[in-house]
Amino acid sequence: MFPWSAMFTLEPKVPGQRTPEELVTNTLMLELGAMVKRTERICLERASMVRRRSSSSPDYSWLAGPQPHVPYKLTPRDVLDLQELCSRIPPPQCGPVIVRFRNLVSELEPEVHEVPQLFRSVLRACLDEEQADEELQGRAARWEKRRSKEDHKYDEEDHQHKEYLNQQPAVGRDRLKVFEDLTVGHFHVQLSVLHVGINPTERQEKRP
Repeated sequence: MFPWSAMFTLEPKVPGQRTPEELVTNTLMLELGAMVKRTERICLERASMVRRRSSSSPDYSWLAGPQPHVPYKLTPRDVLDLQELCSRIPPPQCGPVIVRFRNLVSELEPEVHEVPQLFRSVLRACLDEEQADEELQGRAARWEKRRSKEDHKYDEEDHQHKEYLNQQPAVGRDRLKVFEDLTVGHFHVQLSVLHVGINPTERQEKRP
């Protein structure tokens, strides 16, 4: 635990107990602090190396003693803003956010003051992705609900059509033969053919 980590951590609302939001916030803010210190050390080493390479005369600066180094600090307002963003990160996304942040810092090799800006951009990107996923799931749920209503409506119309056919009077049923029932889409269709029967006696009377 670093001595400056106290300013990045949140005190639990309930003594001895931390909510998932508090755990995520503390974990992410401590990661930010560690990356700030790491970047600060790398920048100091890089600057010292550049000075040694660019100096053409003997370097006697060490005789003056070590130069005081002022560590980089975030303003209280920046800390509060970042803590608020961290508290909105879902716990399952805490690990992926840290990995993305570390990869981004290693790839870009930013200055110390740029590290919190990168951290903020990673947090906002994660929140934007979560919001987009929620909107997509909401649209899918609404579409599924609308389709279910339409299917129920078609089934009800088909049922009413069948009841209507069953209630029709059986007139000429001896001459009407239903030979096939079809269901086309959501509509029930009955195909019928009319058979006209001729009495053999009538057939003989009609002969000349």
